[in-house]
Amino acid sequence: MALNTNLTTSTGLSDGAVTHYQKSLLAYAKPKLVHAQFAEKISMPRNSGKVVQFRRLVPLDTIITPLTEATQPDGQTLTEEAITATAYQYGGYAAGSDFLQLTHLDPFVVMATELMGDQSGRSVDEIVRNKMAETTNIQYANSKTAIYALKTTDKMSTTEIRLAVRTLKTNKAIQDNEKFLEMM
Repeated sequence: MALNTNLTTSTGLSDGAVTHYQKSLLAYAKPKLVHAQFAEKISMPRNSGKVVQFRRLVPLDTIITPLTEATQPDGQTLTEEAITATAYQYGGYAAGSDFLQLTHLDPFVVMATELMGDQSGRSVDEIVRNKMAETTNIQYANSKTAIYALKTTDKMSTTEIRLAVRTLKTNKAIQDNEKFLEMM
């Protein structure tokens, strides 16, 4: 009588007989979100509309004229400016049946939640980047007027860098340790 031994390579067996299933999931590279860190973040109360208005006082001009003794200077007029932003809703979902959650080898809900959280962060960062790109205070190398006109050989000259710094200072850009943030 012939002994009929099943092997790991036998055609009738599933991949489960020849494949080790590692229950821990592989991590994937996550992007570093850079643009949203410079955004003004607020929480809008419920039922308060979808447009938020920020206000700030316009900086006063410098005073370089000395005072005359016993003479009161003219009072200064303060000016306020308003900046508005509109809230938009973004989102998506991935549905999984209760049976999938009960039978899938991997923790489906946990995996989907982590994946969609990563998608959310990257989406917000891209939305902020696109909004930042809409600004009109852009300076290009070699006096170019549009990004599509730039070539790989275009480099900012010392004069152009000084002009950029002067523009930032004139517009009272926020500095960190006496350095300006730049986005390239």
